[in-house]
Amino acid sequence: MAIVAEKAKAEPSPAKHRGLIELVRDYSLGRLLVLVLTAGCLTLLIDIRYEHIDVVHETRISWIPLIYSGLLTLLGLWAFLRWSPASRAILFWCYAVGLAVGMTGLWMHSQGAIFSGVAHVLSAWFQHFHYADEPPLLAPLAFCGIGLMGMLACAKVFQPHETTDTR
Repeated sequence: MAIVAEKAKAEPSPAKHRGLIELVRDYSLGRLLVLVLTAGCLTLLIDIRYEHIDVVHETRISWIPLIYSGLLTLLGLWAFLRWSPASRAILFWCYAVGLAVGMTGLWMHSQGAIFSGVAHVLSAWFQHFHYADEPPLLAPLAFCGIGLMGMLACAKVFQPHETTDTR
């Protein structure tokens, strides 16, 4: 009996030594995608703060991507941890706002001349010039991509059958 008790003490608990693969298998693809998108929003927050360091003092609208990516980082983490139909519904609509944020950023970066701005960016394949003083025209479309992927991850139609387990 004492040998069995000692052996039980010596064997590690399976929960303590689970590998990353086992942990990932416990979560749905949508939930994991939200975690990845949340990390992407945090990265955008850091990068945009650096890129907008001067312009935030000139115009208030340049705060929109900073505030949005900061809030989406917090909401994404909250929804990942909670992962309920209600948290996914809230996050779905927050991701939908990303489409408007991205398109507004594209409009602002192109100064309202989207098509000529895109043509200018595409001309870099044929001409060797770069205007460092211009904002990156297509960068705001990252919010559209994050928004669309997040909406797909949270959409009710793509959720596996609901269980009572909240993992």
